[in-house]
Amino acid sequence: MHTSQPVQKLMRVAQNDVLLEEIIGSSFGLASSSSTDPIIKISEIAERLIIAPAMTKSTLLVKGKFRMVDFHQSFHYMSCENCNKAIGYERGENFICYSCKNMTIAQPRCLVCLDVYDDSTLTPVAIFGSLAKQILGCITINLIEHRGKAVHEQSKRDQFLIKLRLEFEATRSNLINRDPVPSLDVCFGELLHEE
Repeated sequence: MHTSQPVQKLMRVAQNDVLLEEIIGSSFGLASSSSTDPIIKISEIAERLIIAPAMTKSTLLVKGKFRMVDFHQSFHYMSCENCNKAIGYERGENFICYSCKNMTIAQPRCLVCLDVYDDSTLTPVAIFGSLAKQILGCITINLIEHRGKAVHEQSKRDQFLIKLRLEFEATRSNLINRDPVPSLDVCFGELLHEE
């Protein structure tokens, strides 16, 4: 039995809501319905942080949804495997960390930038480590490899379009101005169709 697209979309939204509740509950241990911390609107975050004592760590619970705006972000940064501070070394390289002063190995750490929103407003957030991995549903290495392949494919397509002769300028212009720009295979197919 085949379900319609709107029904499938609603099913995915419901699954995402359940997944988020599980992630928040397991990661923070306090986001269940029995929590005593109040759930606030995103628009109230700044006010709560202003009244919080200086230099204290604050945990605020909001109920909202997230959306990814930038699908071209790198989804990771290289970090010290001990203290998670950003570093300038390559993956697997040994070094002495300037922050924790330990001899360690450079490791990629997951980082995803999202917009979190509710009915009051939206705010950009950066989510790190295991929580980001859970939200994305894959490990950092997979993201790095996928990103590398996508960049390589985009580069091949762009080089192909740039090297087209002037007689194909109208086709090149049409392909480049599409959003999103089609794959190399689609570009090549349309060029053959024009010829």
